Amino acid sequence: MNRPLDTATATLEFFVGLVLNERDQHAIDLPSAKAKVAQTFGFREWQSIETISQRCCSVLDPSTVRFTRTLETGLHNAWQLITDQKHLSDWMFETKLELKVGGTFEFPTWKGIIGRLEHLSCIRFTAEAGGYSQFEIKQEGVRRTTVTITDYLPEGMLVPDHLTQGSDVFGMNQHGGPGTHWAGLLAGWHMGSDSLEAYASKRETSGEYIPLVRLYDALLVARNRD
Repeated sequence: MNRPLDTATATLEFFVGLVLNERDQHAIDLPSAKAKVAQTFGFREWQSIETISQRCCSVLDPSTVRFTRTLETGLHNAWQLITDQKHLSDWMFETKLELKVGGTFEFPTWKGIIGRLEHLSCIRFTAEAGGYSQFEIKQEGVRRTTVTITDYLPEGMLVPDHLTQGSDVFGMNQHGGPGTHWAGLLAGWHMGSDSLEAYASKRETSGEYIPLVRLYDALLVARNRD
């Protein structure tokens, strides 16, 4: 079932309710409670966290998530943004790419082969360790293209050891168990999809990683308790 981290808005409202009902609060009003929740996660204001929660990924199944963004550019240019290694290096991270089915790709922390390639439609990066990240585009107008980024983790996959090293590591818990996403990974894809959207419009992107990790961690905990 296609279920958005749906509960993003409902979960935030639950946190606000907790603040409103805290015994040590004396007649705290709703705006103040919302501000306190936002600050707890590290966001400047409630509007920021509310807007971000509406752009969270959808959970298609326990191992698969999807981000959707709108690019203010035509289909052909959008295709270049997701298949050209220079563009990928600019908006995502340093990329080496052999653009053909079976061709190799290499990112800083993972590599593999191109498992699917449909011109002006879809490219799938199949990881050497299993799983894949797939980009699909669809033209919505002369200068508007929808992109969906689907990330699938193989059954039983655990957070790679190199990501859990260090005393300040946070957001690496797989609350749904092996083969499910962790907050740090989702925050990274969230920022990456925002970066692609901004890059297509030739504007600067904004966003802070740590507050996003905190938010996704709370949302994943809430989802996996249901």
